[in-house]
Amino acid sequence: MDYKKAYFILFNTITDVIEIMENGLIFPNIDDAINKLKSSQQITEEMYIENL
Repeated sequence: MDYKKAYFILFNTITDVIEIMENGLIFPNIDDAINKLKSSQQITEEMYIENL
């Protein structure tokens, strides 16, 4: 498994969401922020499962 790639996917998504929130920018609703984080979580989980 490419752990480096998985790390960068999660880290960059979390960083993007934090930056948006810190700058006072609001997602159209909180569900958009949650969905962005969940999507990255699912992508990296699939990467892990494919390599078991």
